[in-house]
Amino acid sequence: MTSTETASEKYREAARQQVEMILQRDRVSRVEAFRRAADQFGDLGELGEAIQQLWDQYEQGLQLVPTSESQILDEKVGTWYEGPREEEGYIWGRLRRRMESGGLRGAVDQIDKHSTEIVERLAEPAAADARRRGLVIGYVQSGKTASYASVIAKAADAQYKMVIVLAGIHGNLRKQTQMRLDSDLGVDDGAWYRMTDETADMGKEAANARSLVNSGQRLLAVVKKNKTRLQNLEAFLREIPEERRRDYPILILDDESDQASPDSAVKDEEMSTIHEKLRDIWSLVGNGSYVSYTATPFANLFMEPDSPGSLYPKDFIHVLPEPKGYLGTAQLFGSTIRNADPEHGDDYLDVVRSISDEDRARVVPPSKRKGEHAEPFEPDVPPSLEDAIVWFILATAIRRFRGQEDKHSSMLVHTTHKVEPHFAHRDAIVEFLGQLRDEVKVHEDLSRFQRMFVEEGDRVSELQPEDADQLTFRQLEGPIRSALTAVRVYVDNGSEKEEERVSYRDKPLTAIIVGGTTLSRGLTLEGLFVSYFARRSATYDTLLQMGRWFGFRPGYGDLVRLWLSEGLAGDYQFLADVEAQVRQDIDIMRENGQTPEQVGIRVQQHPGRLSITGAGKMKHVETLHLGLEGRRVETNTFDTRPEILRENLQTTSAFLGSMAESGHSPVKAADGGSIVFEGVPYEGVRRFLEGYRPHRTHRLLEDGQVLQWLDKWDSEVTKGRIPAAGRENLWNVVVMSGGRDARWTAAGHEVATVNRAPLQEGKKPSSISDDPDAVGIRALMSSQDHLADLRILKEAGTPGYESLPSRCSEKEAAEYRRSLASGRGLLVLYLVDKDSEPRQKKEQTTRTKMKAEDHIAGFGMISPSDPTGLQRDNEVYVGVVPHWTEPEEDEDEAPSLFVDDEGDYVGEDLS
Repeated sequence: MTSTETASEKYREAARQQVEMILQRDRVSRVEAFRRAADQFGDLGELGEAIQQLWDQYEQGLQLVPTSESQILDEKVGTWYEGPREEEGYIWGRLRRRMESGGLRGAVDQIDKHSTEIVERLAEPAAADARRRGLVIGYVQSGKTASYASVIAKAADAQYKMVIVLAGIHGNLRKQTQMRLDSDLGVDDGAWYRMTDETADMGKEAANARSLVNSGQRLLAVVKKNKTRLQNLEAFLREIPEERRRDYPILILDDESDQASPDSAVKDEEMSTIHEKLRDIWSLVGNGSYVSYTATPFANLFMEPDSPGSLYPKDFIHVLPEPKGYLGTAQLFGSTIRNADPEHGDDYLDVVRSISDEDRARVVPPSKRKGEHAEPFEPDVPPSLEDAIVWFILATAIRRFRGQEDKHSSMLVHTTHKVEPHFAHRDAIVEFLGQLRDEVKVHEDLSRFQRMFVEEGDRVSELQPEDADQLTFRQLEGPIRSALTAVRVYVDNGSEKEEERVSYRDKPLTAIIVGGTTLSRGLTLEGLFVSYFARRSATYDTLLQMGRWFGFRPGYGDLVRLWLSEGLAGDYQFLADVEAQVRQDIDIMRENGQTPEQVGIRVQQHPGRLSITGAGKMKHVETLHLGLEGRRVETNTFDTRPEILRENLQTTSAFLGSMAESGHSPVKAADGGSIVFEGVPYEGVRRFLEGYRPHRTHRLLEDGQVLQWLDKWDSEVTKGRIPAAGRENLWNVVVMSGGRDARWTAAGHEVATVNRAPLQEGKKPSSISDDPDAVGIRALMSSQDHLADLRILKEAGTPGYESLPSRCSEKEAAEYRRSLASGRGLLVLYLVDKDSEPRQKKEQTTRTKMKAEDHIAGFGMISPSDPTGLQRDNEVYVGVVPHWTEPEEDEDEAPSLFVDDEGDYVGEDLS
């Protein structure tokens, strides 16, 4: 080796060290670490050249085509996993054939694809000290069990020897999971040695660990997240000699991993019991993987990422796709991100009905402060609950008429986490059912059901089965009598007797289930299509998990109805956007070849009373730099006081006038309506945003955080750190013309107002339910408005936009903004008509006519983005400081509150 070669290698090693130091110190992506190293040392001759060479090599490696998407995250092309085996004798082959012969036949290929990608991310089995942690995000009630059963099957076929499934905090969920896995994985056929069974959890007297490990058998344990059970599991693992554990592959699957698993102790110096036990167990795994499954990942994303034994998913996050036919937050409540055209109506199903505050007071025990004596409370059946029960009986009758009499039909009544009121409420519902039976059978009076048939029968006709016959009420009279005879009322809250708990193992049930937190997670209510939900939770994850109504309703989706406390529908719609945004950010992270260890996921803060998750689970949320690159910010709540309306109209008019004065000539759309101003300097956009008066719920606008971020971006552009022609931060500004007859003129430009009917008072989001001057419209921008400027330019024949499609997803729109608009920011101005009104039939039950003295000026903004797609802004952990307020007696109950009444499993005869 020559001295020149030695010197070159020396500088390359120094360059590597500098990049690694920046990675560890600044917790940024590897691409960003290279950029910062180049900025700092680029002028230092050979060191700068060495950094550039390493950077070039790294980017070339990213451009290689991997064998699957998941491998991008590893920044490599190879993988230890050779792929699934389907032939006889392999667990996955047996499971696949089972799914293909059942209700999952249409989803098998997708389950196969995604479970393979997850297994590729696991630690290589039998590789000493190989350990990996990951997170899999699904949807509530969307078949996560099928996914992790497939992961288990493939991991076991690939020589993982022990599988531990952490199955929630309740015995009934653990039992349900055990039964499902026993069946799916062939446990009953001898493919596994079971360490737990349907009736018994992990016991003290489990068979000798050394003997089991040395036997070579596959081990399966389905364990409740309970202190005693986890101590038993820990003791079992400690029995395995440490040198054997180094290469003994163990897979831990944590179901409902946002519950109990994260540290929920509020004080920094404390640690919650279950979290501490799980860390102790994970520390005993020498070779293996810890994979968390949840539909509500907020608490998992806020775990402390760096401490020894941390359960933070540092190696990968995998997002399961939304299954076909799934009814989730977006479908049931609407999503501003997914709505293609709010001008012409809502994009969600007409299934939500309100529980008035008067009715709610009759079913929800009054809150009390600590130390106060609880007054006796006797819930009854108010009018809204009467309607829900009548609809449930009627809808069950419709199912029977459709030939679904052999299927379960369930209704959920959830009003409080307190146990005793459930039994009193059950008795009140039983009494009301007695009245209904008397009306029908004694007095031949079916008028309640006929009224409900007229009001609700065709409200969700878009989901009616294709082969469903047109019904008359007379055809349903017999099935109504049959359903009234069959219906039973159950309590499921962890305190009822086992024989009183609802069980779907025998003949088809028609069941009304009154319950608490045992129904709020994991446990599946078969054939659930009516929910009466009067509880108000204070956190995102609890609200979403309580939505047992999410899921699949083949052949009866049109019968789903939800009775909710006022304000909750708006909260769920907000959460639909939060879910969509989190998933989009994870997609960006994956596509950039980054891992959760390098990049934090932003979670949007609710403008009102909701917190993201429990206070203790958020104690590590510290890095609070707001990330807005490529994000949408819009005004969808307005203060309608006359002086505010006038001020915002004047601000908008002045902004348009300033562009005209500076010589900006607009380009008009082909239809002569909307207009776009190209290349508007940021200073003008800033003056508009600074002068606009948003409603107080738009915190990021009101407190100046958006302007702070935009100012920082502007500084980066002018310094040349973000590519832009002439180092100018230029924007495109669109004035949107709508479909109303009213016109609005400013600075010589005339546009039609847009129609955005406000939500009715009882349907307002909780954040503005106490503000009589506030109107909420859900969405101002449509998903296609993200490219409004480019579409106008294309229609006008401007060169360079020929490739722009007529429609595309929001994710694709972000790519077009970078490629065709050089990442320019977009500001879209809207004039909401003061006489806006509901346009669709289904909107008339949720929206009302606008009653403002003048038109309402609003705007939507797409923040600028780096045209190179490096996403420099992704070095943040969360987007906002949570404004935590302690909920009134409504926290997710701690596991210690629940009695562990399961037996101890004592092991099988090894012979």
